[in-house]
Amino acid sequence: MRSAGVAWLLDLYGFKVYTLVGGYKKFRNYVLDTFSLPFNLKILGGYTGSGKTELLKTLKEKGETIVDLEGIAGHKGSAFGNIGLPKQPGQEMFENILAQELRSKSIVNSELSIQGDPHSPFTTHYSPIWLEDESQRIGQVNIPHELWKNMRQSPVYFLDIPFEERLKHIVQEYGQLDPEMVADAIGRISQKLGHLNAKTAILCLKEGKITESFDILLKYYDKHYFKSLHNREGINSLLHTVDCKSVIPENADLLTRTAQYQPEKL
Repeated sequence: MRSAGVAWLLDLYGFKVYTLVGGYKKFRNYVLDTFSLPFNLKILGGYTGSGKTELLKTLKEKGETIVDLEGIAGHKGSAFGNIGLPKQPGQEMFENILAQELRSKSIVNSELSIQGDPHSPFTTHYSPIWLEDESQRIGQVNIPHELWKNMRQSPVYFLDIPFEERLKHIVQEYGQLDPEMVADAIGRISQKLGHLNAKTAILCLKEGKITESFDILLKYYDKHYFKSLHNREGINSLLHTVDCKSVIPENADLLTRTAQYQPEKL
């Protein structure tokens, strides 16, 4: 049965139905074209345990525009990111939702490049959107390449929080998870972590030494993120460090004050 027929039938039974003008193929082209738009991105960076996801929510409460990549992906981005969460969306669904989020939250303003010249081309300005610094792959889905490239060329506001403070936060966040599932996740990264480190982390976990176990894991993720952070072109001009004493909501104020004095991308 064609989509129009399905829509008619569902409408007959009382469902509110919308049909896509041009069909799903046209919608998918619209989705894919979205990721090539020159969005004005501000990247929230920081080592694991910096409370970046929570801080995005605080930024939203303060009136900033945010897109929660991990929320859309249904994954927290690490080897432990799917524990306690429902199944992730497929790649296509992830892209569809992400495109609509980006389009709906990026207010576009156009103005003449040369003031008062009617023959001058228009310059388009996109309002800033905060995104969390992510690997291109979030669990089983990938950030589309063009958007990922934009992210890697955008300013990064790095939360510099002491290791011990981040460790306390990560223990609070992950310490209540099923130990067996955490141990399985450690096993999946044992080669990267180092077999001895993985064995020790799992042993500590089984003995109830959660802090000692996560200490090993956090040091691994710090090295991994440091490499990813600095493996981008022009990092010296893109990186803006925000010194924070602890993982607290007030870090959002430090963040916005730092970002306020940086030029926006046109």
